Order: sequence, then structure tokens, then C-alpha cells
Amino acid sequence: MVNSKIKYGLLKYNYSIICLAALIAGYLILKVNLAFSYHEVIWDEAVYIGIGKYIYSLGEIGVWESIRPLGLSLILGLIWKSGLPVALFSELAIILFSAINIAMVYVITKQLSNEKAALFASIIFTISPIFFYQSSFILTHIPAIFFTLVAIYLVVKERYFYSGMFIAVGFLFRYPQGVLLAAICAYILINRENRKRPYLKYRHLKEAFRKIFLILAGFLVILFPLLILNYIKYDGNVLLPFIEAGKHQGNIVYQIQSPVYNIFFYLIELLRQNPLLIFAFIGIFFYYREREKSKTYPCSIIIFASFLLPFLYYTAIVNKQLRFSIEFLPYLSILAGYGLHETYDKISYKKIVRVMFIVIVLVLMSVPLNINYEQYVWRTDVETETTAKVHKYFLNNNLTLPVLTTDPTFLAYTDVKAYSFYEDIPTALINYGTYRNKSAYILYNTEFYPCYNEEKCKDRQLLFEVIKSENELIFNKDTFYIFRNNDYNLSNSLLD
Repeated sequence: MVNSKIKYGLLKYNYSIICLAALIAGYLILKVNLAFSYHEVIWDEAVYIGIGKYIYSLGEIGVWESIRPLGLSLILGLIWKSGLPVALFSELAIILFSAINIAMVYVITKQLSNEKAALFASIIFTISPIFFYQSSFILTHIPAIFFTLVAIYLVVKERYFYSGMFIAVGFLFRYPQGVLLAAICAYILINRENRKRPYLKYRHLKEAFRKIFLILAGFLVILFPLLILNYIKYDGNVLLPFIEAGKHQGNIVYQIQSPVYNIFFYLIELLRQNPLLIFAFIGIFFYYREREKSKTYPCSIIIFASFLLPFLYYTAIVNKQLRFSIEFLPYLSILAGYGLHETYDKISYKKIVRVMFIVIVLVLMSVPLNINYEQYVWRTDVETETTAKVHKYFLNNNLTLPVLTTDPTFLAYTDVKAYSFYEDIPTALINYGTYRNKSAYILYNTEFYPCYNEEKCKDRQLLFEVIKSENELIFNKDTFYIFRNNDYNLSNSLLD
């Protein structure tokens, strides 16, 4: 009798693991196949590649942006330095991180509930269109959440020092992931296991501060080398990159005018793409209702906090992009997996209701699957004319001298040093004057930054007129212009 129970338990466990393995294998087959089609590098991808080249060439090649965290660029630069095709192998690296993230969602959910809920959570996370689509882009979100998911798991396992280290690494990939440090510390303070015994209150606080100290120590161990680098590079201003990155959160290019839609943007868009995420709110309800009986309720607090704090941060800032939601999507998926399992479990005593529920779930699942299919077939094997003629212009013409640019995309294809003047129109005016004499070429896109009023549009046009008057036009396609700076002196680049 005992042996049969053990065998049944193992079978049940193995069934869940087999399903998870099949899910990850299916994901990998689809995404790796996609990776071997043509990858049209976008702006931010090119910047991270350019920074990677800058790091590994010690500033001789590539570009530098103070607002960008260095984690992803360290990986991309290593791929470039190894001589591998940068776009292909960088995308494969992101896909690998994504596959591990799917497994981490399963592992964390299993700690809080059971194998079925964990499998549901992994499926909901994997088929969410924003994750499925963005996991082919060479951006920071996917690797950043890998490290913070590991950090959350380590907190559940009470490995606080290592948890702090992993949050710090996640922070080095994407600065906003640092809010999870606050989420974990808040969880430790709130999680008073001896609430019914007030005389242990101070003992609890002492223990909580000990845990928080370990987390902060682990965080600073990883962060300290970056602070030293900042001190050296920015003349003692160790916080400059964080301050500059903070200013970028007010990027009005992605501003939403409607106050209501602005507040609920992420929830509306996520639920529109994947209605199964509605079960997250049911999961929160069940966790709260059964908090006295549930042994895992304290751990559910950290999942809720890990969703809530990044969600509030991205809701509060002006810059609204759905890809930011990837950073709290795993925790929303964990809550949704638990809510879906608990809902099914509560109605399982009635067969007809159970069948109807399964049908409803399958119908809801068809929404993200259909969006994923449309996104999957959209990518082609043909590069655009802009890439072939503009972004590869320096490569095709074997031009290796420095470039002052309003568009960094060409850095994904060409090993040259670049100076940027694309941050905004006022900065572009300043940077053109600062870096023009250090640059042999100027790549200018007349639409490099939107102008929202007449004064800004005049400034942008004035900049273009100055560039045309001081440099020789050697190429033009659509809104892209490439000029040769005939005043460029090679000694200027050597002094830089």
C-alpha cells in the first residue's frame, strides 16, 4: 500500500516534470528556429552591442552611454570578441535565459503551492505574447529577471546573502530591478511569524534586521566594483549613471495622455494579450482568504510584493512601454497559475462545471496563442533596404574612422568608434559642437527625435542646416544623411 502511494506520487511528479520539459523544448524549438532567420537589429540592441565593443576594445570601438547598465553589454561584447556572429549568438543567449526563466517560474510556484499550479504558471508565462515576442530581442529584461527570480527563490530558501548578490546582478542588467531589494526587505519586516506572541516582537525585529543586513551585504559585494568604476570614469561622481538613467524615465516619446489608461496601461494590455492572467487576482484572493491555514502564505507575500513594486514604478513614470511589464510578468504568472489551480480544484466535484471551466480556459488560451502565431510569422529572412544601404554603409565602404551619429544601429554591423548626439534636441546641439572635430563622418537622421513644439522643430532644422553647411554630403537615403567632415584631423582621434 505504501509502495503504491510512493509510485503514484513519483508518477504524478514525473508527469509534471515531463510536461514542463515538453513546454521548454517546444519553446526552444520555435525560438531557435526563429533565431536562424534574419535578425533586424533595432536601436537599443545596437546600443548594447556598441557598449560591449567599447568595453572589450577599451574605448577604441563602439559607443558609450552612461544611462545603460553594463550587464548585458558584458555578454554581448564577449560574443563579439570571440569572433562569433553577434546578432545570432546574442539572440541565442537571450533565448537560453528565457528558457531558464520558464523553469524558474515553475520552481518558485511549486514552493508556494504544488506541481499542477507550477505547470499552469509556467504555461501562462510562456504563452504571454509580450514574453514570447520580446524573448527574441537582445534587450536587458530577460536576463535581468533571471537573476531576480533566482534571488526570490533564495529568499524563500532563506539564503539571504546570496539573494542580495543575485538582486545586484539583476540590477547590473536593468536598474529598475533594484526595487526588488525593497520588496524583499519589506517582506522580511512584515513577515512576523510570532504575531500572536507580542513578547517576541523585538526578537523578531532583531532577526529581521540580521536578514536584511545579509541581503544588503550581498548586494554591495556585487555593486562595489561598479561604484569604483563610476568613481574613476565620472571623476568621483559614483551616482551619475543612476541619476542620468533616472532622468530617462521621463521620456515623453512614450507618454500616454489619457489619465485612466495611463494608470491601467499595463494591466489592460497584458490582459488583452493574455486573458488567463485574470486568474492572478483570483490567486491573490485565495491566498488572502486561506492565510491562516496556509503554510506558504508568508512566501506568497514576497511574490505579490515582487509584482506590485515594479508595477507601481512603471505605472508612475512617464515612459510607458509594454516590454517593461516583462519584469513583473513572472510574478503575475505565478499568482495566475495558483489562482487557476485553486479555481479548478474548487469546482472539481461537479463534472459538468469542470468541463465548462476547461473549455473556457482553452478559449482564453487561444487569444495569446493566436497573437504569438501572428508575431512568429511576421519575421522574414530579408533585410530591409535601410539596413543594407544605411546601417551597413560604413561596413560596405570599409570606413573605420569615428562617426558622430543620431542613430546607433550601424554599430551592430561595423567596428568603428561612435559619438552620440541623439539623446534629445538640446543635447544634440551641444554634442555636435563637442564631438564634431573628433569625428570623420556624421550620420544624421532628420527625424532622430520628435519635436513637440515649434521652437524644438526650429532647433532641429537649425542643427541640420549647420551640419549641411560644415560638412560634405556623401550619401542620402530617405531621412538618413551621411556627411564627411573634411576638417577632421586624425590626431584628434589619437588624443581622445
